[in-house]
Amino acid sequence: MKLTLETYGKKYTIETQHEDLSLEEYFAFFKGLLVASSWSEDSVQEYIIELAEELKELRERRELRERRDRRDCAEGSP
Repeated sequence: MKLTLETYGKKYTIETQHEDLSLEEYFAFFKGLLVASSWSEDSVQEYIIELAEELKELRERRELRERRDRRDCAEGSP
């Protein structure tokens, strides 16, 4: 597997010997590329936390909508 980030005329690459990486490994490698390209580790982690909070909110809204749809369907509402 090979991940490459090109920015401001510089190229950052991570290569592995195998292709069967977990999602966690891909995230770790991508985070490493961001840090190597000048982002601070704290900034990257803060963004990941903010994104996780947004995704959690979206999931909660989707689940609420699905519960409401199931309730309406059970009650015979269109």
